[in-house]
Amino acid sequence: MDKAKLKNFGGSRQFVIECAEDIALLPELHEAFWMCTSAPCQHLNFPESIKTLLDRNKSGRIFSEDIIHFSKHILAHYDSLEAFDEKSDQLNFSHLKTDKQELVDCAEEVCKNLNLTDPKLIKLNDLENDKLLLSRGTRNGDGVIPAEDLEDKELRSTAELIVKTCENSQDVSGRDGFGQAALDSFHKQVVDYLNWIDEGEKHELSFKDHIDEIWELYTKLHDHIDHFFQARKALEYCESMDKGLSTSDIKSECFENSLKVDDELAILPLSPIKKFNSLRPGNPLNPLHQKTFQKFFKEYLNKILGRQVIELNEKIWEETKSALDSYSKWMGKRPQGEVSHLDEQTLRDYLDKEHYETLGQIIHEDLILGEKLRLRNQLKDLIILQQYFVDFCNNFVNYKYFYIPKKRAAFEAGTLILDGRVFDLSIPVSNVNEHSKVAKSSGMFCIYLKINKKNDNEPQYICAPVCALRNKVNTVGKRGILITLNGDHRDAQIVKIIDTPVSLVDSMVNPFRKISNLIVSSIEKISSSSEKNLEKQVNSSTSNIQKELNAPAAKNTSNASSSRDLIFTFAALGSSFTYIIAKLSSFNVSDVFNGVFNALLIILIPTFIISLVKLSKRNLSSIIEASGFALNHPLRLTKELSKAFAYRREINQDLFDQDKVQIIEHLNRKL
Repeated sequence: MDKAKLKNFGGSRQFVIECAEDIALLPELHEAFWMCTSAPCQHLNFPESIKTLLDRNKSGRIFSEDIIHFSKHILAHYDSLEAFDEKSDQLNFSHLKTDKQELVDCAEEVCKNLNLTDPKLIKLNDLENDKLLLSRGTRNGDGVIPAEDLEDKELRSTAELIVKTCENSQDVSGRDGFGQAALDSFHKQVVDYLNWIDEGEKHELSFKDHIDEIWELYTKLHDHIDHFFQARKALEYCESMDKGLSTSDIKSECFENSLKVDDELAILPLSPIKKFNSLRPGNPLNPLHQKTFQKFFKEYLNKILGRQVIELNEKIWEETKSALDSYSKWMGKRPQGEVSHLDEQTLRDYLDKEHYETLGQIIHEDLILGEKLRLRNQLKDLIILQQYFVDFCNNFVNYKYFYIPKKRAAFEAGTLILDGRVFDLSIPVSNVNEHSKVAKSSGMFCIYLKINKKNDNEPQYICAPVCALRNKVNTVGKRGILITLNGDHRDAQIVKIIDTPVSLVDSMVNPFRKISNLIVSSIEKISSSSEKNLEKQVNSSTSNIQKELNAPAAKNTSNASSSRDLIFTFAALGSSFTYIIAKLSSFNVSDVFNGVFNALLIILIPTFIISLVKLSKRNLSSIIEASGFALNHPLRLTKELSKAFAYRREINQDLFDQDKVQIIEHLNRKL
């Protein structure tokens, strides 16, 4: 490892990426020497694009292995890393390796689709809007072809038929079109239908021109005519069946309802089987089928048979069925689908002009284009890495920005302004109680504040370490403002405090502060108790006075006794004060000062040593680790950092006139 790349930050040597070429050294650096080995995405101040890209396993955390993976990925794709030094938002095709021609082809296709002036440069913004990118081209790579995009009129007409008759799809621009599945379905229906028609050509029928009308009437009458002749055979076999098969006994009440009449007629033969052995238009016929039979007999039966007939007997009926039998079987094979309703010649033109092959080729070319355009995601990833990867490494492999006051580390939440102070270091927190358990080991005075956040990307809580200033903020509920890294102002309120000395003076005063607080607390307790007793005595005295006023006059002996007790009390107090004054006067003043000084030394010397050790061990890494970061090295709090992270703003004298110098001095002195 090049020693020039290792720099001391906070007592630990950290690898610094000074130029993009240093990315090649990352795989060689053992992860034990990295500043950070794992970090939560939600607490990193980088765009979502780079965080989503680096979070390869979608766990919400970025690991050192992810950084190593993408460093190798960069080296495998680039011949020149100049764009990484410039943090460029555009990809120069000449920087890519020669074996990445597929990416270059994709980029050039995108440039062509977007009508870019420079076909060798492409920006991230050109790749961001997928819908806009794809919908600008006639072919957009989605495999769906809208009919209006086809220039050839015949192809366009065929495409419109496909969209109309088959299940259509929508392309990325929202227009109706067809894909390969719809084209295959349409083609199969056309082939099946035309094959069925060609098979029907084998039936040399004289009545072919009227086949649709004949077939409709034939299918309606077939079962009823068969029924008539079967009933005739049954009648010949058994005369006893005549009553049940001829004019049936229909009760008078059946005529009261038309539905009942139809039901009765539906079970009766086409014509009376006892009186007639054949069917004629002039014979009595079942009213339900009379018109249908008459039309079939008069208009089409002669055409089917090829001769004139005056009746339809069983022999002629069998001849009629034989003539229509092959057609009947053929009609039973008729394909189902919307294609069967289209013009036959249009469908034959579709096959003859090979529209299926042409449209299939168009879809195939569109899908090939789609594969190229899908490579645009790789292009986007490369541009995102160009913009942010080096900075991300300098916030992960090392924490150099943490030690540069004018820079912001990736884990910072913004600037807190509270109680006239400016806290430039604030750490995002998810859970205050859990965070504070770990943060206590840092030896820092920490303030936890609840933030009135406006979106999910902002933290709900922050922790602000108090690194300097003796006048600490120690009031839960006090409000301030957080200025986010984007410059937005958010309301902040203290919800918890970890109270620890922030300086050597603060540490030295702290024992006396505790003693003072203890004395004040004791005095307050005594005072409170005395007030209660006094109040009780006053209440008792006033009550006794009231009783005495209401009672009869007592003897003077009680008043004399009270006066005597009061005199003895004052005498005792006087003797006590006299004794105390006598003892104090017996001491030498120098002895008193020596005693006090020795007592102070006994307290201050151990306190000074302990405080010095504790302050030197203050470690900000515990506070950062409590927010979910995995750090290898401590982050020592230097004197310079203490002043940089917590300070008071000075008055800008340029804002005042010369005659207001005294006001400025007064304000500065007050601050």
